[in-house]
Amino acid sequence: MDIVDDGPQFVEPYGTTNKDNSFGIQTNPFNPDQYKTVYCGYGKYNDKNQVVPVAVWRAKPFQKYDLTPVIKYYVSTGNYKPGTTVDITTLGAVSEIDFTKAKPGQVIATVTHNSDGTYSDPTFSYPEKARPYSGAS
Repeated sequence: MDIVDDGPQFVEPYGTTNKDNSFGIQTNPFNPDQYKTVYCGYGKYNDKNQVVPVAVWRAKPFQKYDLTPVIKYYVSTGNYKPGTTVDITTLGAVSEIDFTKAKPGQVIATVTHNSDGTYSDPTFSYPEKARPYSGAS
């Protein structure tokens, strides 16, 4: 990342990271007193196809940031439109599903909504073996 025309821009050469599912941002030297609004971060698309920030921080000059987002899923109740970014700290009972804690190949997470309104921790499992299509109904 460099300052181009008084604003931050990604410039070549683009590098790589040493960790799977990661990305990096490297900042070139710049004067942080002159450019106080230079930020790094990443976002996601909302239901209006607009990028909304997920994680943002003030960039420092001549730094290398390696990021490995962990995609977590949350089970809770609420009234939200699909694609809405939700602040999970505003929800009541929540169960967090983090597939990095599952064994390789465990792609199913089962959560129970208890009668007292709480949720169980997820139980990870493997999918059933695919059954060949028999053509019969």
